[in-house]
Amino acid sequence: MMNHYPEYKPSGVEWLGEVPTHWQIKKAGWYLSAEKGSRASELTKEYCGQNEGEFPVYSGQTGNSGVMAKIDSHEFDFGNEGVLFSTTVGAKAMHLSHIKGKFSLSQNCMIIHSPSDALFTRFYYYHLDPLFKYERGLIPDHMQASFRMEDLYEYKFALPDLMEQKAIAHFLDLETARIDNLISEKESFIQLLQEKRQVLISHVVTKGLVDNVKMKPSGVEWIGEIPEHWVCNRLKQNLSETMMYGANEAALDSNLSHPRYIRITDMMNNGELKKDSYKSLSPELAKPYLLKDGDVLLARSGATVGKAFIYRDKFGESCFAGYLIKASVNRAKLVPQFLYYITQSKFYWDYIGNSQITATIQNVSAEKYGNMYLPLPEISEQESIVGYLDIQLSKFKLLEQETKSSIELLKEHRTALISAAVTGKIDVREVA
Repeated sequence: MMNHYPEYKPSGVEWLGEVPTHWQIKKAGWYLSAEKGSRASELTKEYCGQNEGEFPVYSGQTGNSGVMAKIDSHEFDFGNEGVLFSTTVGAKAMHLSHIKGKFSLSQNCMIIHSPSDALFTRFYYYHLDPLFKYERGLIPDHMQASFRMEDLYEYKFALPDLMEQKAIAHFLDLETARIDNLISEKESFIQLLQEKRQVLISHVVTKGLVDNVKMKPSGVEWIGEIPEHWVCNRLKQNLSETMMYGANEAALDSNLSHPRYIRITDMMNNGELKKDSYKSLSPELAKPYLLKDGDVLLARSGATVGKAFIYRDKFGESCFAGYLIKASVNRAKLVPQFLYYITQSKFYWDYIGNSQITATIQNVSAEKYGNMYLPLPEISEQESIVGYLDIQLSKFKLLEQETKSSIELLKEHRTALISAAVTGKIDVREVA
């Protein structure tokens, strides 16, 4: 149970609310200074590639902790105490990180530091987090977020004495590290679930449900052995019609009286359709591309190549867009859901990886898909395998959903804890 301060006073600042009586309210411009890189426009990827070195160039990219590249020179040096970093436009504007040492900045980036000895870097790193969340919340959804120095200098924040700042920062370092470790463990568990899911699918769609069944070589390297009574033939031999590319038409706005226009971006990794990305196509344009229950859609290019989706009537009348390929199965030979599960197996992704054309855009054609070998039992056994996987994978899905929910709760707790500590709603001095 956290303690509270004995007395509070109105801060006069909406996002702060009441603060401990002995805390001061200050304008950020009195204590903080922001800078952009004077070489930002020069530090392009091409320049960085020609001047490789040990010093990071920070950018607005999300991967690699924001480091775009490393070069042989640096513009800033903030040692071990470090400085705060944020991009100035876009989705990451006003999302802070604490960077240290020698570095440079690319375009649309800013650092924030305090020339004053009255402000502890790690404290204002945490303190600005709820302030920036509040300010971002004031930006209308239709507007691009931007972060200007002049706005920063007008913000107001609470200032306890230096010793108390350090105590709060120390407490939050320990507590957020504990929460982050829990989140990391849960994310690793989700990754493990996904790996086990693929292992289970890969085993069952190539070996069946019966242990110790007599096996034979499939004749296909990435499939390996299959049960002796199974066959192994090409996908195109199990279709009711030739594989077909989708329509190359511009999508219309949502018109629920027209067929839904399914695009690659509508297909989620879990094999379902996004609910908030409904686009439609006029009945005349959609007619040649209408889908039937059980049709399997395969992504043919780009980062989504290999992704699969099985269409069901419950989605409503739909057609499909270019960059997708339709496979309509012959139900006397192949259960649609069995084909979908094959697209979730390791051997399928091995095939996709070996089939991609190394080019600017990776591509797997209808011909490549059609020539893919499938390990196939009789229809009744396919149905048994599908039924078994439906049950087992629903358990995986439930576990994953529960774990994701617990991660969200931890993130909410982390945010609330930071806000409470840096605004004085809880007294952590003795705890720290």
